[in-house]
Amino acid sequence: MPELEWTIDKKKLEKIMSAIADLSAKQRGRVLVKMMEEGARVVKERLKSNLSNRILKVRTGHLRSSIGQKVIDSGGDIAAVIGSGVQTGARLIYANIHETGGTITPKNVRWLTIPLAAAKTPSGVLRKTARQWDNTFFAKNILFQKRGKKAVPLFALKKSVKIPARRYMSRSLAQAKSQVDKVMLKTIEEQLRRVE
Repeated sequence: MPELEWTIDKKKLEKIMSAIADLSAKQRGRVLVKMMEEGARVVKERLKSNLSNRILKVRTGHLRSSIGQKVIDSGGDIAAVIGSGVQTGARLIYANIHETGGTITPKNVRWLTIPLAAAKTPSGVLRKTARQWDNTFFAKNILFQKRGKKAVPLFALKKSVKIPARRYMSRSLAQAKSQVDKVMLKTIEEQLRRVE
């Protein structure tokens, strides 16, 4: 998965560090982890929102459902990780290409089968694979199904398909940045009140 990062403005970081300076190391760690969890939550919510027909259209909802977050505290270095499969370990194979773009080529077959309207539901979900359709024939790199006297185009055959970079993750992070900064500072203040 492409790595994305944001940094906290130096003045804000100094304000945070000054605010928690009098806490014990353990308390500081807890406060900073909570701050990162809340910041990550804001980014995750923006990301899921952008995967709801804003940047990418919803077909099955699997990508949106796969988005998770976790905060890793490795001895003082605290990082938030947000993305597909973060919590389950099951990243969707198409999550990366929608962010960065790229070319898809066939791996174990000669052609890619690109579903046409008749092979998909109204929301764009594949009804069946190309091999599962009955009464089919090929003409001019199109797989047709014979339906009585009609021939209905089901799939276009392609040697490769170029997927444009949609930057759904980096755009979501950029959109959430100002809100993340506010939420993180607010979380610090709330956590300090609990410690007092």
